[in-house]
Amino acid sequence: MASTRQSVILLTIDTLRKDVLGCYNEKSRSTPFLDSIQDRCVKFTDMQAIGPYTQASFSGILTSSYYLEYGRQKKLVPKRTLISEVLKKSGITTAAFHSNPYLSDFFGWNPGMGCVL
Repeated sequence: MASTRQSVILLTIDTLRKDVLGCYNEKSRSTPFLDSIQDRCVKFTDMQAIGPYTQASFSGILTSSYYLEYGRQKKLVPKRTLISEVLKKSGITTAAFHSNPYLSDFFGWNPGMGCVL
């Protein structure tokens, strides 16, 4: 019996309101691709940002920790474990593709990532 390999894609879009997405608002037709894949995805219906701005929010998304848990840091605190590190230890290849400078190597956000662009 062949094993089924599952994929995980974490898609984050800065400053996006859910009411403009068709999968949350049937009247919206602005996001046809995202709407087309919703049946194969986990869709969250009750969410909020963990931090007051993008850089602060990513610590919650990528390390499952609160914004001020390690003080207000400009870079990733070495005590935090990224989800990419956990996945890599489990044999899962990870990669990150983004245009956000706050998620760059300079700020320490790529441990465990196979490729960061």
